[in-house]
Amino acid sequence: MAARRYKHDDIDKFHEFGLYVSDNTLYIGSHAYIDEDESGVDYLMSENLIKNLHILDYKKHDEGITIKMNNPGGCVYHGLAIYDAIRECQNHITIVCYGFCMSMGSLIFQAADTRVMSPNCRMMIHIGSDGFNGHAVDFQKAAQEGADIADIMKDIYLQKIKEVIPNFSKAKLSKMINNDKFMGAQEAIEMGLCDRILERKT
Repeated sequence: MAARRYKHDDIDKFHEFGLYVSDNTLYIGSHAYIDEDESGVDYLMSENLIKNLHILDYKKHDEGITIKMNNPGGCVYHGLAIYDAIRECQNHITIVCYGFCMSMGSLIFQAADTRVMSPNCRMMIHIGSDGFNGHAVDFQKAAQEGADIADIMKDIYLQKIKEVIPNFSKAKLSKMINNDKFMGAQEAIEMGLCDRILERKT
């Protein structure tokens, strides 16, 4: 196969939007801000991914769509928006994760039809924190919202886990993810949270 020849305009657009149309590939990662940590899952990430995903999903691709991701986590609402957008796609979606597959990143990962982790990728699952501020009545409402979101996340993880470990209970999962649960690619496969490890070149 002849090597593809890229134009500077193609490369500029690729870096700006994280979309490479001819390969049906999307790239999602954190945005870095001056004097701040990387953003993880945020508005920009979800907005760009959802738009680009709809562009690629507009027509049927025999080879499907690939999302390449390095994700430390972030906003639960934007993460669930990404999850739903991926699940809505008509094409087969493969997510390949490098480095971080943590928190909301690990939940987004579960939306794929095929989930692939690089050999040194690390997964972390947990419920996360709300970071809510307000009055007492607002705290009560926020606590209920937090519990509802936690149930959504647990159900997503549990559905995948039960495909490999049918007797795994929601109570056991709750206990496991009350604190951060870290795992490598092989353990993620054994837990039902990953399908395979990315093969190294020989």
